[in-house]
Amino acid sequence: MSSRASNESAHFGRNRLLGSVSPVVGLLVALAVVGCGSSAAPTSQAIPTSQAIALMPGLAAVASASTTRTATPTATPIATPTPTPQPAYWADAGSMSQQRYSFKTLQLHDGRVLAIGDQYIDYGDTCGECFPVTGPENGSKHADLWDPTTGKWTPTSGLASNRSGYAALVLQDGRVLVTAGSADSTKNYPENCFSSTWLFDPATEKWNKAAGLMHVARCDAAFAPLPDGRVMVIGGSGIHGNSLASTEIFNPSSRTWSAGPAMPSARSIGMQAVTLTTDKILVVGSGSSAVEYDPSTKA
Repeated sequence: MSSRASNESAHFGRNRLLGSVSPVVGLLVALAVVGCGSSAAPTSQAIPTSQAIALMPGLAAVASASTTRTATPTATPIATPTPTPQPAYWADAGSMSQQRYSFKTLQLHDGRVLAIGDQYIDYGDTCGECFPVTGPENGSKHADLWDPTTGKWTPTSGLASNRSGYAALVLQDGRVLVTAGSADSTKNYPENCFSSTWLFDPATEKWNKAAGLMHVARCDAAFAPLPDGRVMVIGGSGIHGNSLASTEIFNPSSRTWSAGPAMPSARSIGMQAVTLTTDKILVVGSGSSAVEYDPSTKA
């Protein structure tokens, strides 16, 4: 046999030997790598067996194994300190331009508060110094405004005449309505009850008289806003001292009055009216009974 033939035969033999040995060796190497990976530190990631075997040419099968990573510990959140609640307290809010009793206060749409009218009471010795003696239960025409941003009161334009026992509320457009009442709740009462209506404009701080008058002058009437923006004035005492069952409705747009539905019975001093969330009006007092009005059934 020639030298070249002998070399080729030897080379062919080595290849057959390596071909039969290589898969075994590759598998051993792959397993060794996997083993090294699994013994690594917890934060290291082992090489998957499938990847290690895939790098070894000539292997007939691929084994698959997944590896795990040790989870990083989650930091415990720091609790937010709970604020210490502050105790409730009363703070000074200024003084009105005059002492008042039995007057009305209304919050305007801009946040200010309007205080209207008052009564001066002469209680003599029965009240001591709780009210200075200034006259016999007279109404007042004065008004004050309180500003929540400054905490101070300032005088503003007042009504055209003294008035007590009147109805007052803030309309939907922001103006203030004042109607009914009397100038003096002791002298010639109730002959001097009013049928006039005045409107206060917060923008100008001026009062304007409505052209229309109520059909019946009344004192100590109740009142409640209707859902459409009108106002109902209810019951009260008439100029002859009689209790009234009649009602009247004020239209802010036309500034006029129209007759409303009468109550089943007359009511006067001590009665109250409230508009419910159902838009109905509840009237109670001047006795123990109550009545309810549904504006959806009759304007």
